[in-house]
Amino acid sequence: VWHSFAEGFALLLEATAPGLWGEHNSLSVAGISGPDVLGYIFQTYNLLPVLSAVENVELPLVVSGTDAREARERAMASLDRVGLADKAGSRPGQLSGGQRQRVTIARALVNEPDIVWADEPTGALDSRTANDIMELLEELNGDHGQTFVMVTHDAGIGARCDRLISMTDGVITSEESL
Repeated sequence: VWHSFAEGFALLLEATAPGLWGEHNSLSVAGISGPDVLGYIFQTYNLLPVLSAVENVELPLVVSGTDAREARERAMASLDRVGLADKAGSRPGQLSGGQRQRVTIARALVNEPDIVWADEPTGALDSRTANDIMELLEELNGDHGQTFVMVTHDAGIGARCDRLISMTDGVITSEESL
């Protein structure tokens, strides 16, 4: 059985955190639902090619009704956190794969979501930048209580997580706290 990307994430979320789903398959965390609940770091970036880096990052804020000036300020701050403030005006086609990955990370974090689903968040990054991004995610988890659910094939990244769930062919095969 093949599931779309969204269905696959929903199935994994339901399997790993069944208490989060409310009526009509709406997601609620601590009684809160909406765009600030979930963030997604896509392995394939999913950036809009006609928008600049800052416009891609501010898009979730604009769509959720955030004032344009505040959206721009928060988007720039998010780009700065991933080391790309100097690339704010660049379109995705003008960025390297690693830079596009960091724009995707900035976009996922800009709403300060409770949970971030990350599909190979460091896969396109060199080891130094991957370490910087993991330090940022660890800081957001430790200091701000954000939860990160990561899919990775990198054992080094997995070892930095608090909990490791292994899956084979869509079935959970092991679970351990690290």
